[in-house]
Amino acid sequence: MKLAEEPLKDIELRLADRTAISSMKILGAADTKIGGPFWSMFESFKQIFQVVFLLTGLVGVTIFFLSIRQLLC
Repeated sequence: MKLAEEPLKDIELRLADRTAISSMKILGAADTKIGGPFWSMFESFKQIFQVVFLLTGLVGVTIFFLSIRQLLC
């Protein structure tokens, strides 16, 4: 998907210029950062999935160790 973004940006820009519809520059607007160093970690699905998988893994490891602790006590 990332490989197709640059050619699509060019096509959008030309189409927006020919039709005089500036709101057609969708991919260009998507490059705008939403603010702050913390929120920049969540600007793509890849980054969001990484955080979700990390949190899910931490919960799983925590449950594992709590169940082992309960078995030993």
